[in-house]
Amino acid sequence: MNLNWYPGHMAKAERGILEISRVADVIFEVLDARIPWSSRGDYHLRNKPCILILNKSDLADRTDTGCWLNFFNKNGFTAFAVDSKVNNSSKVISAVNKIFPKRTGRLLSVRKRFDCFRAVVIGTPNVGKSSFINSVLGRRKTKVENRAGVTSQNSWHRFGNIEICDTPGILRHRLGPEVGESIAFVGGIKSEIIDPELVAYSLVTRLKELINEKYLGCLDLSLSAEEVIENFGKLRNFISPGKNVDIRLAASVFLKSFQDGKFGKITLERVNKYGNT
Repeated sequence: MNLNWYPGHMAKAERGILEISRVADVIFEVLDARIPWSSRGDYHLRNKPCILILNKSDLADRTDTGCWLNFFNKNGFTAFAVDSKVNNSSKVISAVNKIFPKRTGRLLSVRKRFDCFRAVVIGTPNVGKSSFINSVLGRRKTKVENRAGVTSQNSWHRFGNIEICDTPGILRHRLGPEVGESIAFVGGIKSEIIDPELVAYSLVTRLKELINEKYLGCLDLSLSAEEVIENFGKLRNFISPGKNVDIRLAASVFLKSFQDGKFGKITLERVNKYGNT
């Protein structure tokens, strides 16, 4: 399955990010902790310190998340994991202090605008950039939905003497088959763009490769991907008027169930495979 989706509004948004990054002191790149490799972008932001934030860590395997953090930190990044349902302001301040130890001591006490510290938050669609910003601000300032394409323009928000800019999600210009699949698995490509049946079959195949257990909940992973989705539909009673399983509905709900963590904490990319490429 080959997925490529880079519409005109993304090109415009990317130009906006490049422009606004010129006034930024630091870049926060938000990744999905379940697909840390595939959710990295190719933004080409030169000479800007970049902090990697593995968001949705509550949906990922904790051991795998720790391995990815070690990998990124060993390769010159400051990286930390977050669950955006809790307040993350202290993690942000700590990470910024590591990069700018002499400048950030007064960040939360100085109120003059020229002492303001500016951060731009970037990431692929639906990695949780807006949720992360809300978790730092301690209040809901940006619109949040669990689907791609909700943030449509840049918006600035104030936290103490830090200004944070939320930006639209941007995909890589060219998605390889495996990267495209990974992003689709976690809801990073609009649902109307994808074929839910093909994506669900590919997700089952990926899960069969990663999970050592025979069963995923009540689903027998020893069966073919098509049979797994059909059985999922039977369990949910997704029966069409002709008394057949509504496969398209079953596939769509299966994908949403995975995206919401209903099958447990699962990381789809292991550092020993992607970290060496």
